[in-house]
Amino acid sequence: MKALLLFLATLAPLAASPYGISGSAGKEHGDETFGVLRPPALPQDDATWSDFVTTATTAKKDVTHWDALDSFNLGPRRQNSPFRYVELLTLARKAAPQASIGFSLANYDLEFLDDALREGAGGQFDYISLSPFPCSEGCGFVLASVLPTLRKLLATHGTDSEIPVHITLSGGEAALAEAAPLALALGFTQIFLETDPATLAKLPTGPASIPTSPDLSGNDTVRVTLGETNKSDGLHQVLPSDTPWDEKLEANRLHLTANPPVFRTTFLTAPGFVSPGNSEIEITVTAKRIPSEGGQENPTGFNLTYESTYGTNSPKIWWGVAGDNKWHTHTWTLADAKFTGKLGWNFLLDASGAGNDVLIKEVSVKR
Repeated sequence: MKALLLFLATLAPLAASPYGISGSAGKEHGDETFGVLRPPALPQDDATWSDFVTTATTAKKDVTHWDALDSFNLGPRRQNSPFRYVELLTLARKAAPQASIGFSLANYDLEFLDDALREGAGGQFDYISLSPFPCSEGCGFVLASVLPTLRKLLATHGTDSEIPVHITLSGGEAALAEAAPLALALGFTQIFLETDPATLAKLPTGPASIPTSPDLSGNDTVRVTLGETNKSDGLHQVLPSDTPWDEKLEANRLHLTANPPVFRTTFLTAPGFVSPGNSEIEITVTAKRIPSEGGQENPTGFNLTYESTYGTNSPKIWWGVAGDNKWHTHTWTLADAKFTGKLGWNFLLDASGAGNDVLIKEVSVKR
């Protein structure tokens, strides 16, 4: 309790900031407090969850907005299914009718939101909380697409597309200095930062100009070169935090053996680069397999999932990365691509089931 009081006291001088701070004690924005419904363990029965919601919201009557089970969508889908989340949202609204209940979505997983809306989530939440949204330097293009893409998805399902959207941004000082003012300009209802008060005080407090897409009319290829800071030329990795820079290996690592593991990473092309009438494209990846302690015996590779004329599609054959500790390049030729970005990405690389971590150097799209 003492630590919490000290934390809140530190926040007092920052009451005029356009941003709030997100921490283990909850979310604070000026005089307002926002809570997170986060039980010690995932509730296995409805009664336990309902009792928890009632107890938590009654104990903190000053909290009016509650995110429901942040990071639920990061769990295994068999247990943490969109259908189950809709059930828990519905129960939370009944257990705390006086509170505003938020649909909490970690890492901008619009695929989970899309599935939940199909399962009847519409009308079971009062706002959406993107928490957290990892940022790196150069993330402005992707962040600028977040709100319009999300609102289009809501409208597609007949849900109120103007519902409030809160966002919690995470990242280093330089990344937050770029992302936070941009989030102000984009019109998020509430903006929280995972940082300390000292860093918060250094950040710009005025809205930034919204980035415009580059003119790619004369280009037949867009690419992103991964590094300590990604270099994007018409193609953007949605969450560079999926493949952090490995100082020892001097490359970006898709960490399959981490806890929790990262099996996939998503990409978004500049608007209009792949036009609706142009379904034939090539996607090329340059990658290297990391040796395991026992050598290179574990099969490792990628498959591709992409937006197509049939919804989403994947090639039948995976690309197995050779085990000689060298960089290799593979190209998928697609005849049915249809890039709309409705899920926040155009295509993703998926290494689920691979035996070794992999390094990724570059990804490109040719039309």
